[in-house]
Amino acid sequence: MTSTTQSTLSQLQTIGTTRPPIPPTRDSGCQDNPSVNCSLYNSAVICDLQGTHYVWARKNCRLHCGLCHKVCRDDPDVNCNLFNPTALCSPDGGYHEWASIKCPAFCGLCPHETHTFLSTTKISSTEPLKACKDRLDCRVYNSTLICSKTSIYYPWSQLHCPSFCGFCHAPTRIVPCRDRLTNCDEYSSDLCINPLYRLWREENCRKYCGVCTGFDVETDYSSVLG
Repeated sequence: MTSTTQSTLSQLQTIGTTRPPIPPTRDSGCQDNPSVNCSLYNSAVICDLQGTHYVWARKNCRLHCGLCHKVCRDDPDVNCNLFNPTALCSPDGGYHEWASIKCPAFCGLCPHETHTFLSTTKISSTEPLKACKDRLDCRVYNSTLICSKTSIYYPWSQLHCPSFCGFCHAPTRIVPCRDRLTNCDEYSSDLCINPLYRLWREENCRKYCGVCTGFDVETDYSSVLG
């Protein structure tokens, strides 16, 4: 990879999340796994504390995800004891993301290491497309970075993420525009606009957030993964 390419990649902002500033307990020796290009991934997905990829991200992309802390403790600038733990710490509440950053010890949200890791795939093959199916759950990636025709990952994305990148027409289905949850109005006021919650709201609060109206044409994702 040339220095020009590296410079370009470093300037690309990952789609997804703007996290609060890292508390003063940051570990100066904290860094991402040098064998993993963490900027390739969608931080809203891999850095999500409740997501399936979080353990892998904490192991390999600590700096990228803002997880550089020596110890799991509450932000000293926040008096977490002033808050109602039921409202603040609930995983279904609108404050959970903030609480996981500012009051993890108070809320019992300190992460624990396990031995679950995300599988990796070499970006090397350029074999032709056959069906409009993704070989991976490509929603974990940064579409701006992997789907652009000028990207060094473009040949790889053509092979592995054709549906996600819109290189072909995936099967769709017409469904009523409705919310999966009945209490979307109880979540934080930025639920419908915060990029951090994009995948979640598209899955659970489509009607409430205006993602669809009337009837909705959606990708049949069960038929997209090959």
